[in-house]
Formats: sequence, C-alpha cells, structure tokens
Amino acid sequence: MRLSILHSTSYTYDEPVNGLIQSLKLIPSIHEGQKIIEWDIKSSIKGIFGSSYKDGSGDIVQTFSTEEKVKTLDIITKGIVETNNQYGILKDYKEEINPDVYLRNTKLTKPNSEIIKLSKMINPNFEDLLKAHKLSDLIAEKIEYITGSSTIHQSASDIVKSKKGVCQDFSHLMISCSTYLNIPARYVTGYLVNSENLSEIESTHAWTEIFMKDLGWVGFDPTNKCCTDDRYIRLCSGLDSISASPIRGVTRNPSLENLDYKIEVRREQQ
Repeated sequence: MRLSILHSTSYTYDEPVNGLIQSLKLIPSIHEGQKIIEWDIKSSIKGIFGSSYKDGSGDIVQTFSTEEKVKTLDIITKGIVETNNQYGILKDYKEEINPDVYLRNTKLTKPNSEIIKLSKMINPNFEDLLKAHKLSDLIAEKIEYITGSSTIHQSASDIVKSKKGVCQDFSHLMISCSTYLNIPARYVTGYLVNSENLSEIESTHAWTEIFMKDLGWVGFDPTNKCCTDDRYIRLCSGLDSISASPIRGVTRNPSLENLDYKIEVRREQQ
C-alpha cells in the first residue's frame, strides 16, 4: 500500500523567542514493513536542519535550530511511504538497546492497584504472545475511546479509573500491564490511514510494541483491537508518549507556547 502524508505542526509564542533548537523524529523507521518513496521536511522560518542519525532505539533523529527571533513556526513534513503487511512483527529493524530496558516504568505507565488487578485477569500459564493478544482485547473492552477525553499529562492509572481515553492512553495502559507481567513493552508514535472499520481516530496515532523472545517486537493497537499492518506508518518509540514525541525542543527565553497541527494520511492509487 502506498500512503501519502502531510503533517504540519505550528507553534505560536505569546512573546517572541530569541532562537530555538528542536529534536525531530519525523522520518519513518527503516524496516521490512515500510519503505520511504519520497520524504521532505521544511520550516517556515530561516534555520538549519542538522544531519540525521540513528539513535540507540533505532529512531532516526534530526535537529532544527535557528538564531532568528521567532513568533510563529511551522514544521511541515510531506512524503510517500510504501507499506506491506508484516502482521504486527517488526522485521529487519536495527537497534542497540536491550529489550529489558523497556521493563522500566515512568510516571505515565507506573501500575497502581487497579492496573495490577486488570493484569492478573490474564492467565499466567499463557505464552507471552497469547497474553499480549488477550491483554489488548481486555483493554479495548474496559476502556472507551472518546475524543478529547484526556490530556497529555494523564497516566495509565488515571485512565483505568476513568475508563475512557484516546490512543495514547490505551498504549500507556497496555505498557503498564505488560511490564507488570514482566513482558517488555514500548510506546510507538506514527500515522494510520483511516478506515470505516476503525475507530474515529485522527491520522496521527499511537500503539504498543511488545517484545517476544522468538519473534522480536510485535505491534498491538488496543484502540482498534488489532495488530499493526500496512495501514500503519511507524515513526519512533519510547518508554511513553513523552519520550516518543516526534518533536521536542527548547527556546532561549521562556514564552507561553501554543501548539496546533494538521495531519492528512491518504491511500495513493497505484
């Protein structure tokens, strides 16, 4: 499947900032399930895009910096990616980090008593792959997808109490349960082409990868009750939504920042 992506991220500052630097993870991952046909990243202001490099987790990182005084900034990504269905398995993906690193929890994924109770509903005698499938289905059953029902600061513990959330919350909860069951899990950020068979989610999306000793990393999307396939484009991963953010940055002087974005993912005719 060929998917076209247009991703525009807009920043507006209450007071102009005297220069900034950003770390970008906006280039799709390199693995057997996807191939970049064309890809371009631009800025609305004068600045420097640094050379890209691959970090220890296999993500492609690039920097953008400017010495200009900035009131507004747009980072625009446009490209085409060819995908093929690997049935959730992340094949031929090069990284250096030991999977056991992803047994760690953060403030967003630390399990509380309710998460532990939920995790214990999974039969401990199941193999890890079956545990992951059952866990994904269980989270989809327990949590209702409601647009705008949470914020970026809400944790898995918050969501398991409210029983509602968006894709980032489903992923945080699955990570929390998986790590409690001693199965490495990580947060993945990317794109998803919308379909009438899926929930009403935006084209930007988040899911969870679970590590299996015999298979490697396998993508699970509890929001849509499925494993990842050729509708998904993988960008980057991390312990949670913060470390897997596609854009992070700092400014030289403090100023209130307003963020807006527009994303379109479409299937190209071949």
